[in-house]
Amino acid sequence: MGDAWRRLRYLVNRRQQEQDLAEEIRLHRDLIAASPGRSLGNEAQLYESSRAVWIWPFLETFAQDTRYALRTLRANPGFAATAVLSLALGIGANTAIFNIVNSMLFQPMPVAEPDRLAAMYTSSPRVPYEGMSYPEWLDLQKQSTGIADLVGFTGAPMNLMSGDHPEVIWGELVTGNYFSGLGLKPAVGRGFLPDEDRAPNRDAVCVINYKFWQRYFQGDPNVAGKTLKINNRVFTIVGVAPKGFIGARLFSFVPDVWVPVMMQKTFAPELDYTDPKGRAN
Repeated sequence: MGDAWRRLRYLVNRRQQEQDLAEEIRLHRDLIAASPGRSLGNEAQLYESSRAVWIWPFLETFAQDTRYALRTLRANPGFAATAVLSLALGIGANTAIFNIVNSMLFQPMPVAEPDRLAAMYTSSPRVPYEGMSYPEWLDLQKQSTGIADLVGFTGAPMNLMSGDHPEVIWGELVTGNYFSGLGLKPAVGRGFLPDEDRAPNRDAVCVINYKFWQRYFQGDPNVAGKTLKINNRVFTIVGVAPKGFIGARLFSFVPDVWVPVMMQKTFAPELDYTDPKGRAN
């Protein structure tokens, strides 16, 4: 405790203690000089070895390096600006990458029994991993006896009309059992009903991402029933996905909106997911 207190006292009263040390060394030098044949030795070395009992060497080295770096940056403002910008970009990029990796690899998906989830694909000699068509998904769902539930989804860019300015957002077209099959409990409202996934282009409803809800509706608890104009079609919000849920597709975009797969003509009129050649993940 005494050693730590001595070092802390030096940090607080550094200048005075160094003056006292220099004065003490000077007195010793004068006393020794009065004795013939005796010498104090290297005063600079003696001064530093005496200071060593007061300081934390790693802190002293860090302070010296910091002062040198600041002097260098002050003398070269152009270099300083480049260094600061490089650090900001590097830290920002690493933080973003860590957040993505952390949310996708280290944190379990906020769904029921995430360790029991599995992805299913079709396969061919040309494409080893390929999404399946909606009719294929329906057939597989009917034939699957050992699977608790089978959900389907596919991504699509969407044009959101926000005020007078359109904005491109990412969305997913999902099967009616998407939220119930994943065991998700919406933060607000509900997921999709089975009936909302049966008639093509009939049920213009959507579930929005939690962050999208915070950003566009300021977390309004009465958001269910409000509308969004997407691809020139008015969609009624029926629910908000739970906090932290970023979709079932890892290493890809984060959907802002989920809509029933039967609404696909609004977003991809050139495709028909009900056609066996149409593909969905």
